[in-house]
Amino acid sequence: LHPSLAALRGGKPVLALSTMSKVHSLLSSFGLGQYFTDYRQPLEALIDKTETFLKYGPGHVQQVMPMIRAAENESTASLQDLKNHIEGHTRW
Repeated sequence: LHPSLAALRGGKPVLALSTMSKVHSLLSSFGLGQYFTDYRQPLEALIDKTETFLKYGPGHVQQVMPMIRAAENESTASLQDLKNHIEGHTRW
C-alpha cells in the first residue's frame, strides 16, 4: 500500500501486484484499478497486465494527477482541522 501511495503522490505509475483490497481501493479511487492484479495469476496473465501497464499506465497517472492532488489537499485540510479541534480542547 505505502509504495503505491508514495509513487502516485510522486506522479509515478503503479502496477500493484498484491492481494490486498486496500491497494485495489486506492488505485480504483483514482480510476486506476486496472493496474492492480493478484500476483498469484499465471505468468501469461501477469505479462499481459504488465505490457498494458507499460503502454498506458504513465499517461493514465498524468491524467488523474489533479484528482490525486485534490485528495492530498483534502487530507491535509482534514488533519489541520483535527489538530485545531484537539488544540482547542486541550486544558493545561
